[in-house]
Amino acid sequence: MRRLLLSIFVMLVAAPSFGQTEVNIVNPSFESGTEGWAVKNMTCIGNNYFTHKSGTHYLQSWVTRGSKIGDSSVSQKINGLTSGKYRLTASACHVQQLKSGSDENIDDNAQTGASLFAGNYSTPITSSDEYTLDFVITGTETYITIGAKAVKATGNYFAVDGFKLSYMGEADASDYRTSLSSMIETAKSMPTSASLTSAINSAQAVLDNSGSSLEELQSALSALSLAVKIASVKAVIVNP
Repeated sequence: MRRLLLSIFVMLVAAPSFGQTEVNIVNPSFESGTEGWAVKNMTCIGNNYFTHKSGTHYLQSWVTRGSKIGDSSVSQKINGLTSGKYRLTASACHVQQLKSGSDENIDDNAQTGASLFAGNYSTPITSSDEYTLDFVITGTETYITIGAKAVKATGNYFAVDGFKLSYMGEADASDYRTSLSSMIETAKSMPTSASLTSAINSAQAVLDNSGSSLEELQSALSALSLAVKIASVKAVIVNP
C-alpha cells in the first residue's frame, strides 16, 4: 500500500499543469545564433558573464562601464494563436556593471529603459533575473510579437535568453481587467494625443465600473490596444 501511495504521489508531482500548453518559439535560447529573430544592435555570445543564461549562448548588447547601451532589441512574431491567457518568460539582464565580467548592478538604483514585451504589453527589466509577463489575446488577434528591447537604456549591459511562451487557458473577466489596467499604464507612458487620451479615458471608465461585462472589457481592451498601436506608428514616424 505504501508503495502504491508513493507511486501516485510521484505521478501527481510530475504531471503537467492542466490547461497550460507551450507555444513554439524558433530558437528560443539562441543556440542557433539569431535564427528566427529580428535583431538590432545585439550579438550572440557564449561567455558566462550572464549568470541566468540557459544553454551555451545568449544575446547581449554591451558597452564599456559608465556608458549607456542606448537602443537595441530582439523580437519574433508568433502566429497561429487563439484567444485566451498567455505567459511569456525569459532570463534577462539590464545593469550598469559593478565590475568587468559581472551581471550585478553597480548600486541599488534600478536601471531604466529596458523591457520584456509581448505586443503592447511589457514589464521592465531592471537587473539580472527571471522575468514573467502575463497577457491576454482577444478573438480578433491571431499573432503577437514577443521579445525584449532597450530604448534610451541607462545600463551598459543588456542580455536575454531562454524565451518561453505558454497558453494558460481561457481568460476570464479578472484576466481582462488585469490586462486592461496594464494597457492603460502603457498608453499613459506614450506621447499624448487627442485620440489616445480619448481611448485611455474610455478604457478607464470600463475598468472603474465594477459591473462591466466580459464583452465590455474585451471591447475596451481591443480598442485601447489599437489606439496604442497607432500611437506607436506615429511615434516612429516623428522620431525614426
